[in-house]
Amino acid sequence: MSLNTSFLGKACMVVASDDSLCSLIATSLHQIGFADVLKSGILTEAIKFAASGIYDLIVCAGTDIDEPLDMIRRIRMETPEGVVTGPMICVISHMDVGNLSMMRNSGANCVMTLPISTRSILKNVNRALNEKREFIANPTFRGPCRRNPAPGLYEGPFRRAADRQDCATQSPSPSPSPAPRKLAAAGHSGELGLAPRRPHAPAVVGEDPNSQASIIFNGVSEIAARIEHLKEALHATDDERTRKVVRAEIMEAADRLVNLVTLVDLNKA
Repeated sequence: MSLNTSFLGKACMVVASDDSLCSLIATSLHQIGFADVLKSGILTEAIKFAASGIYDLIVCAGTDIDEPLDMIRRIRMETPEGVVTGPMICVISHMDVGNLSMMRNSGANCVMTLPISTRSILKNVNRALNEKREFIANPTFRGPCRRNPAPGLYEGPFRRAADRQDCATQSPSPSPSPAPRKLAAAGHSGELGLAPRRPHAPAVVGEDPNSQASIIFNGVSEIAARIEHLKEALHATDDERTRKVVRAEIMEAADRLVNLVTLVDLNKA
C-alpha cells in the first residue's frame, strides 16, 4: 500500500499488553504513513504518555473486550481534562452487538475487530480522524458525543437543548409550573445513542393506553428504535460474521414492523 502523506507529522500511540499484537498494529500504522508510533504495554505508563497531549491518535487493543475498553476509559478519565480529546480506536477480537452500549460509553471513536490488515487499519484511522462529533466532558464520561445525527427533516428540540431550557425555567416559586414537564416530553429519550424520537403516547389523544390501537402504536415505536440501534451496530463493525447476524436481526425487526402495520390496516377495515 502506498504511503499516505496525510498522516505525515502525526504522532500515534499503541497500547496493548500483548507484545505481538502491539507490534502488529504499530507495523500496520507505519505502513499507512505514520512515522512516529509509540508502543506501550503498561497502562499506567500509557496514561502518563497520553497526558503530554502530543498524540494525534491512540489505539488500544486486547484479545477480549474488557481490556481495551478499560484502557480507553482510564486514559480519557485519568488525564487532565481537555488533554486527551483526540480520536481513540478500540481493537478487539470480535464484535458483540450486546456490548455495543459498553463500547460507545467507553469514549472510543470507533471499534475494529481482528484480524488487522493495512486496509482495515487505514479505513478505521480515516474514520476516526475525519469524524466530526462534539467532544463531551463530564464527571462520568469523556469522549465523542454518543447521539446519532438528527434526521434531515427533524425539526423538534434536541435533548440537551430541552434540558437547558428545563433548568432555566425551574426557579423557586410558590406553585409548580407545568412548562418544564412539557419541555421534557418534547425532547429526546434519556437513552444515550438513539436518534431523536417521540416518547410513547396513545395513538389518539384521550384514548385508553391499554387499547389495541395504543399497544400497536407503542409497539411500532419500540421496533423502530430497535432498528435504529441495530443500524448503528452494523456501521460500527467490519466483521462480516457480526454484520450477517445484525442484518438478520434487522430483517426480523422489519418483519415484525410490517405485521404491526398490517394489524393497523385490519383495524381500520
